[in-house]
Amino acid sequence: MNHEEFSDFFRRDYSGLMRHVRMLGHDRETAADAAQQAMVLLFEQTQTHQVRAPRAWVRIVARRLAMHDRTRNTKRDQLHAQQAAQAPLASCTSPEEAALEASEAQRVLEIIAQLPPQQRQVLAWHYDGFTAKEIAEILDLKRSTVDSNLRHARDRVKARLAQFVLVGEGRSYERPSV
Repeated sequence: MNHEEFSDFFRRDYSGLMRHVRMLGHDRETAADAAQQAMVLLFEQTQTHQVRAPRAWVRIVARRLAMHDRTRNTKRDQLHAQQAAQAPLASCTSPEEAALEASEAQRVLEIIAQLPPQQRQVLAWHYDGFTAKEIAEILDLKRSTVDSNLRHARDRVKARLAQFVLVGEGRSYERPSV
């Protein structure tokens, strides 16, 4: 991969890579650090070796870097839920919409963070556009395991989101259990 090809790859994939690491349960700062380091390592790697699947390669490396950072720095792990909602949302037309979307995005990230690790990981890869077959190959899992984890993750997120009801002024409240 030459410099121009790498620049194009970086522009196309960096934000998706950050989102992927955040979906794995890491805070914004850790995701940015891991994504940047993974991209640097990819650039260095491609100068001497052929990388067959760069999108998968940077996600695997970024995940490992983020996990290493988590074990080194437990304070960041405690703050990830608070920092996840700080990402700007470009599609909003008003400050009220931005606040509502940030709140909803925060809630979804909190729900995803509560999933079992393997379900969270499979969901993050799927959200980044990888097929179940590709995920199975990358994570060295059976295809049926990936399908099962993806189904269970979706069901859990859907069930948890159903517990919330949006009511006026962009506030959401947890629906009481019956």
